This record gives sequence, structure tokens and C-alpha cells, in this order.
Amino acid sequence: MTVHRPAPLRRALVVLAVLTSFGSATLAAAQAPPGRPTAPAGRPAAPPAGQQAPPPATPAPVTIEPEVADFGLVAPGSKHPATFRVRNNGRAPLNVTMVMPTCKCTATRDYTGTVVNPGDFFELEATLDAPSYPGVKEAKINILFAGHGRPSVVTLKCDVRLPIRAVEEFVDALEEPTGVLTIESPDGRPFTILSSNGEAPSFVDRDASSGPVDRYKVNWSVEGWPCDGMRLWWIIETDRDDCPVLPCRIRHQCTGGRADPQRVARKWIFKEPIVNAGRLKPGETVRLTVDLENSEPKAGPGRPATFSTAHREITGVSSQDPNAVAKFIAVQPRAGEDSVVTFDFTPSATYEGLLYAIVRVAGPTGVGEVAVVASVRR
Repeated sequence: MTVHRPAPLRRALVVLAVLTSFGSATLAAAQAPPGRPTAPAGRPAAPPAGQQAPPPATPAPVTIEPEVADFGLVAPGSKHPATFRVRNNGRAPLNVTMVMPTCKCTATRDYTGTVVNPGDFFELEATLDAPSYPGVKEAKINILFAGHGRPSVVTLKCDVRLPIRAVEEFVDALEEPTGVLTIESPDGRPFTILSSNGEAPSFVDRDASSGPVDRYKVNWSVEGWPCDGMRLWWIIETDRDDCPVLPCRIRHQCTGGRADPQRVARKWIFKEPIVNAGRLKPGETVRLTVDLENSEPKAGPGRPATFSTAHREITGVSSQDPNAVAKFIAVQPRAGEDSVVTFDFTPSATYEGLLYAIVRVAGPTGVGEVAVVASVRR
């Protein structure tokens, strides 16, 4: 139903609406912080003087072939190169402003300043270093172009396998302190589990005295473990000479960033948080290495914002386990930001079984701890 109002009343309502709108705008301007004028409706506020507006959060018009380099099953510690073809599908040249890996396990060169004309492409070369411990490893490389705030991304991945494997990716103790690991030999060869984290294995639906098989279900428990200094690994020890030690990563609230609170002040980290010494005899000395890398914030690929040489000035290595001795041999810089520390490791002549020794690496900025694991058997 249409309501007809007298003309004077209609005019009064129009005036009131205009005044109300004017008053709201005046109030908004009065409430705006000093020195920051209110932008007109429908137009974004200009950046403060001297500051550049950020690029729009859109990816560059490119296609990448392949988007994912999947190397499948690989050996521990192996290296895997890949080449990605990045093609410009737009109508204007594209200028690469940064190529940044998300993981130091991935190496690439600096492509900053590369210009890709419309219809043309450039080849991005990268290498994925597989870790020495089992599991799926995935790393990404972000490619940023001038005028585009969202990077284009390539992915490298592999699945590190030992002759014995755990079906589960983690000892997942984030919610429950107990669980089960399925341990098997993909080649079907029977084997024996000698110990589970240094103790007699607790099997599910199986007698410990039964003969060797190619698949086991083993109970694990971290119940009651203290958070301070909590182990990062659950270790399965087997009688297979080609896989005496199987490390399984423990996933727990205390095994993330809280496991190494000194890393920021120390300015370096271990490239891998475990050293697998394999099978040793009591009293046998083995020479081991551990990689260190600069951990300072990045300004670009291979360019930390600042560069501390502390990880190249290591002064000592020592074992915190009375059943083993660690002796510092040398530290050697590597290309880029890494260095390798060499040390001798000797289990006690009277010790036998699984050895999980915390080894301290000391330098001018602090001390870091890494686990050295070995199956010590006569």
C-alpha cells in the first residue's frame, strides 16, 4: 500500500536525511586518528607518505611444468635434482623478485632479476636432499614476481625408505600417550625386533618367543615422560644388518620448538636432529658427521638478514651418556651457510643393546644437542 504524505512533510524528511548523512560523515572524520584523513567512500586509503602500496595479492599469469617433482621411494641421504619450466602466459614481461625455498633441504640458485617475456619461459633448477631418517619429505619453492603479491609455487617430495619401515608416519602422542606401531619389511623377509626404544618389545596379539616374521604390531607409550629433554625419537632395533636401527619420529607438544629453546640465541641449528651410527661392537669407534646451518632470518635465497659464523667456530663435542664417548675432530665450512662437524663416537666396552646418546656440540654462541643412536651388539 502506498502512503501519500503532504508535500511539506516530504521536504522535511529529505532535509533531515541530508543533515543526518552530513553529520555521520563529520563524526567519522572527527573520530579518525590525527594525520590519517578518511578516504572517500569506495576508494582505498592511500599509503602513508614515503611508503609504497603493496602489490595486489594475485599470482602472476604463469604455468609451471611440472608443478610437483615427486621422486617416489628414495635412499636416505640421497640427492634429487629437478628442473621446472616457468612460462609467462600474460601480455607483459614478468620480473622475478625472489625465489625462496621453504626448507633448507632444497637448494636452488638466485634467479632475482630474471625477466620472462610474454610467451617465453625460464628454467628453475633445484635439488632436494633426502633426510637420513625414514618418512615423506616435502619442500616448496616460492617464486615471486614484481607487481604480484601472491607467489607461484613448485613442490619437491620424496619418500625415504629403509629396508624395514614403520607404516605409521609418526609415534603420534599429540592427543594420546600410548599407541601402536606397525613394523614391516617391504621385501617380505622375516626379521626379529631386538628392542623397542631400548626395552623388550611389547607386541600386539603375539608372543615374544614366536619365530621371526615380516610384520609386527608393537605397543609404544610416552606416558609419564617429562617434557624437559623429551626424546624426539622412538627407536626400533632389529637383527637385520641392512637396517639395525629404525628411527620413528615422536610427535608431541614437547618435541616441537620447545625441544630446542636456545636455537635463536645460538644462531645455528642441526640440519637433521639425529645421527644414525648403525651397528657397532662394544668399544668400537666410528667417525660420524653432523651438519650445522645458519638459522637467522632470511632476506632472500641464500641470504640471511645477518650472518653469524658461530656454526663454523665449533670448539667441542661431548657425550651426555656415560655409556659412550664423543671426541671433537674438526669443523669444515661448506658452500652457502652450512658447515660439517666431524667427531669420533665410541660406546663403552661393557655396553650392549640400543644406545640413545645425547651429544652436545658447543660453540661461541651456545650449545646444541643431537641424538646419536646405535645398535651395540657383540
